[in-house]
Amino acid sequence: MTTGQELKNYLTMMRDFRQTAVPFPKGYNYVCAEDYVLDRGRLYESSRLTEDEEKSLMGVIGEYGRPFKQRECFYNAQMLVLTDHTKTLRFAEGFAVGVIPVHHAWVTLNGKVVDLTWRVKGRRKGGYNDRIIGVIPNDRAYYGVEFDTETVREVVLQTEMSHSFLQDYRSGYAIFKEERVAPLPPAQAVAP
Repeated sequence: MTTGQELKNYLTMMRDFRQTAVPFPKGYNYVCAEDYVLDRGRLYESSRLTEDEEKSLMGVIGEYGRPFKQRECFYNAQMLVLTDHTKTLRFAEGFAVGVIPVHHAWVTLNGKVVDLTWRVKGRRKGGYNDRIIGVIPNDRAYYGVEFDTETVREVVLQTEMSHSFLQDYRSGYAIFKEERVAPLPPAQAVAP
């Protein structure tokens, strides 16, 4: 089984568990972040950036001009998207797996993963050689939802902070009130 399929299985298991173990709140169409990501998101494929894409990305990184700190994925991704005047970068949030599945954020460029927060062990340091730029290592996977620049701008300006869109308790998890793309599938039995 591939890491991507394992990540999807994990998200499905978490959704099914929450669907059966936690009462479904009235007025909400999603049971949890995993449910939202499975319904509206996708599994990202590894794909090299073209020369033009790489040049565009490096231009935005240069304009941003700050280091991308580990453990600050939401800030890194949202600020990079807001720095991009061409609006080709999109903020993506969902789940990624390095060692274990974690709630994570990154940006995409024409649907290709650009993760400047996580480093890849064994890759040469310097510049962004040790980051994930298009090519996803075989032991990693990304499953998430993309948000447009205006949505990011609106949320950051309104709240005056960068944060998770999927785990936004300040808004009462308003994103989970959005209409579903597909009906919620019945929960599968989860082994104890």
